Amino acid sequence: MGIDLNTVEEEAEEGAAAAVCGELWHACAGPGVALPRRGSALVYLPQAHLAADGGGGEVPPAGAAAVPPHVACRVVGVELRADAATDEVYARLALVAEGEVC
Repeated sequence: MGIDLNTVEEEAEEGAAAAVCGELWHACAGPGVALPRRGSALVYLPQAHLAADGGGGEVPPAGAAAVPPHVACRVVGVELRADAATDEVYARLALVAEGEVC
């Protein structure tokens, strides 16, 4: 008996993204995708995140000017997700800031 790749690991609200089986997620994402492991250090770019969040290349809101350009973080969680409407796979990372990188 194998793993049923059509099942979800946890229930999600209707219309919301769902957590998916790791094997299925990696098969959809492709071999070129690498995710950080829990405990890994990385540099988060909050201004780039704000600009990519539907800004269409426009200047981020005035409050974004106070956001540092780089933040050193540690990964505390990685959640594999899929959009139910489009079947697009993505990962949600939980980060803890460790300080600012100049």
